[in-house]
Amino acid sequence: MKTDNLLNNIKTKRKRMVAKASVFIIFFLFFINFAVAADDISLKASVDRTAITLNDSLNLTITVTGATNTSQPTLPAINDFNLVFGPSVSTRTSIINGAVSVSKGFSYVLKPKAAGSFTIGAFTLHFQGKSYKSNTLTVNVVDRKNPPKLNSSTGEIDLSKLVFVKFETDKVEAFTYEQIILTFRFYYQRGMPITDVEYVAPEIRNFIKEDMGQQSHYEEAIGGVMFNVVELRTALFPVVTGALQISPATLKCNLVIKSKRRRQRNDIFGDSFFDDFFGSEQTKYSLERQTDPITIAVNPLPEVGKPDDFNGAVGDYTMDVDIKPAKVNVGDPITMTMTVKGEGNIQTITEPSLYVINDKDFKIYPSETETKVTARKKSIKGEMVFKKVIEPQNDKISHTPAVTFSFFNPKLKQYQTLKHEALPMEVEAGEFEAPIRLYVRETDANNKDKAAIITKDILPIMASFEGLSNHDNFLYRSPILFAVLFAPMIAVGASILVQRQRKKLVTDVSYARKRRAKSTAKSKLMAARGCMNSEKPEEFYTALSNSITAYLADKLNTTAASISPNTVETVLSGANVAKETVGKLVATLEQCDFGRFAKDAGSTEAINEAMNNAEDLINELERELK
Repeated sequence: MKTDNLLNNIKTKRKRMVAKASVFIIFFLFFINFAVAADDISLKASVDRTAITLNDSLNLTITVTGATNTSQPTLPAINDFNLVFGPSVSTRTSIINGAVSVSKGFSYVLKPKAAGSFTIGAFTLHFQGKSYKSNTLTVNVVDRKNPPKLNSSTGEIDLSKLVFVKFETDKVEAFTYEQIILTFRFYYQRGMPITDVEYVAPEIRNFIKEDMGQQSHYEEAIGGVMFNVVELRTALFPVVTGALQISPATLKCNLVIKSKRRRQRNDIFGDSFFDDFFGSEQTKYSLERQTDPITIAVNPLPEVGKPDDFNGAVGDYTMDVDIKPAKVNVGDPITMTMTVKGEGNIQTITEPSLYVINDKDFKIYPSETETKVTARKKSIKGEMVFKKVIEPQNDKISHTPAVTFSFFNPKLKQYQTLKHEALPMEVEAGEFEAPIRLYVRETDANNKDKAAIITKDILPIMASFEGLSNHDNFLYRSPILFAVLFAPMIAVGASILVQRQRKKLVTDVSYARKRRAKSTAKSKLMAARGCMNSEKPEEFYTALSNSITAYLADKLNTTAASISPNTVETVLSGANVAKETVGKLVATLEQCDFGRFAKDAGSTEAINEAMNNAEDLINELERELK
């Protein structure tokens, strides 16, 4: 019983405490309403920032201070923004030093429609028979592509003087095939937050293009201001004459502008250290700079003073000649190595000429070539190595043929001929077996020709042709016998034709190039096919273009450098080639040029199509160029 009474007393006390607390809360709320009623109501409009871009959103808040039971304020006409969200309603009560304040917030999210400076009008609130108006707001909206002007203590800063490009060549007038250095430079002030740099190369036609390595980075002082410089250099070799234009180059990048994060009222990390450490808000503005076009006046090579062995080489070169071995027997091979090195388009250098006094002294075979670029910094320099096999045909030979190489020097504006004197060599007769030889001589009074055998013990002596016959089997009537008898004559005739063909291949350069054109093209096409699976499609298109131009150059006995999409019709004007084939040729070469630079040209479909077109085109040209 005592326990039950104790529990009832505890419950009774709890009820009394709850009742007292309820009275206190009611009194407290009445006190707050009384205090609030004593204060005047205010209306304030605010935004999270006053400068935004077209891609940003604006947070707008209307705060009603002094009451929490008001209706939603009336929005003004906001024609320059789209209402994305809102309102979101929140209330707040605070007691500071015994002073009670209440507020009610209405939040909106706006999206700008266009760039410019816009004013958001006053909001209106009607409460207990009174009207209240908020302040107006001004918001600046900028286009992301046009960054805002930067301010400093001296005024506004012109970005065009802090980020700019230059485009120039080392000469504005040149000869065909002369080397021209094209330089693109990107300048931006040191410390400028530049990212996402993209270079759009100019469209280059009627030039052979040779890259000069990776881009270089350095610093340069201009007007007392340090600039970071990114430099790209390209070597160009014009293949046609006239006023040739290089289209503008374009550079795109982003300028990053940081703005500190908004600091909350009770943000204990609201200092510059934490702003930098945890990251500030970053806005990227696109910048684009474009150069002016460049025009190059290209002059033809002079006809005055042109050497007979000149084959289109332009530049400044030297030549070395070496032979191995220097002591051989008659008929043994000697490798003659001719190295042409210097400044210019090494790819277009043709083989030096051999000066042979007597064509019967040597057998000369086609050369094997090897190209190597040795320098790409200030200009393109390199060397072309020609390895030619020669065979001395008698033991009276004491020197190799002399070697000459002619080129046009654009610095001196004249032709030059390099001559390497004949190198001494020693040729011995050696040991060999004499072949069977038959010759005809007059032996009787009737001046009848009879064949005499020079070497004895090789053939049996026969008194008459009857010794060759088999009377029992009539072997002399057998076609097999006649085939055996006439086979040596046929072999001799064939060997004569082969020797003539070889001699013509050695002495007639045009004929030799034409005969070997298709086989050379096949080997180059195989090299291009090997690049199909490479991650660098520009290497494939370069190899494919070289295979086509090299084939045409061999067929027409000209230089590959003279063949381009713009010169094909002129080069083939005298040849019996259908217009449709010429059109396919131009389209294929243009496709190769496009494939070197276009981003979408590296697809498997595009590469396979280009390879098939090139193979079909060479087969068609082989049928028409006879």
